[in-house]
This record gives sequence, C-alpha cells and structure tokens, in this order.
Amino acid sequence: MTCQSAIEPPHHNGQLSLDSTLIEKALEYQLVGELIAKLLARGQRCEVLHGICDRDGYDVVIEAAGIVRHIQLKSRVQGGKNGKFDIATRLADKPSGCAILISWDRRTIRPTGFRFLGCAPGQPLDELGDKVTTHSRYNGQLTKGRRPAYRSVPIGQFDKTATLDVLVDQLFGPAPVPASLDGVEVMA
Repeated sequence: MTCQSAIEPPHHNGQLSLDSTLIEKALEYQLVGELIAKLLARGQRCEVLHGICDRDGYDVVIEAAGIVRHIQLKSRVQGGKNGKFDIATRLADKPSGCAILISWDRRTIRPTGFRFLGCAPGQPLDELGDKVTTHSRYNGQLTKGRRPAYRSVPIGQFDKTATLDVLVDQLFGPAPVPASLDGVEVMA
C-alpha cells in the first residue's frame, strides 16, 4: 500500500472528469458566495436555497430585491470546445428562471467568466428552441435515448457577461440609489 503526498499538485486534465461533480459544487459555492457579497455591498439582503437534485431544472434559488431567481448552473473549462448546453424546459415555468454558464480555470478551479441566459428580473425565460437533447450514455438497445424535458441551447444564446457586477444587475436589476443621494442631483 502506498501513501499519497499531503500536498496535492494542481488539478490535472485526466482528473477533470473523475471530479466533475466536486468541481461543479466548488464553482457553485464560489459563485453564490460572490453573489451574496455583491448583494450585501449593495445593501440588499438575500436568501439562498439549494435543491437536493436538479429535477425541476434549477440548482439554486436566490431571492433579493423582491425577485426570486431559479438558476440552473452550467460550467465549461476555459478554452473548452462545448458549444451547446442542455437546459431544462421546466426552468421556463419559473417566474424568473435563468441559466448561468461559468467558465473556469483548470489549474485553480476558479471562475474566469460568466454567460447569462434569461430575461429581465421578474420575466420568464424565453423559448429555448425545439432541439431535444439525448442522454450522454447508451441504453440497453445501444442507442442514446431522448431527453424530452431538455433543450440543447447554443452558447451564442447566452449573453457574455463582463463582470460579476453586471451579472448581479442581470439577475436582480440595477443597484438601488443610496438614500443619501435620493433626489439629489449628482455633478458629473
């Protein structure tokens, strides 16, 4: 029996698929933590709910500024070639359903950018298209079964988000004007 070193080297490409669930959770927690911090800095309290499974099309629910966002998270390693993503049709049944695509660095497992698929706060998700997805694995008949509750959405339908601040605005609207500036004309 051999012992592994206590210090782990940077994540290697061969391990990415083996640790995909952990990587997705790490990215989710980092994003949610940053969103909470941004909302608190704007003076907006928020509530975060995590689903046990993504059966209903979302991974996390965040409520802030009177808006409830059901969010499906997708990820792609920086420089990855995946150009389409499976989005649950049930997400469109939620009042402000949306999806966030997180690009991430394979060495640090940290987000490097975001893309947003959704509408303005309070508005339902637009039509996802009619391209039904298939399972990634073969079934007993050696075919890939259809997944009627999911649509394949090209990356081009996601808005490229410049910063986390822009993402917060896309999710919950612009930051409120501080009370001390309310009604006061600001010189430019």
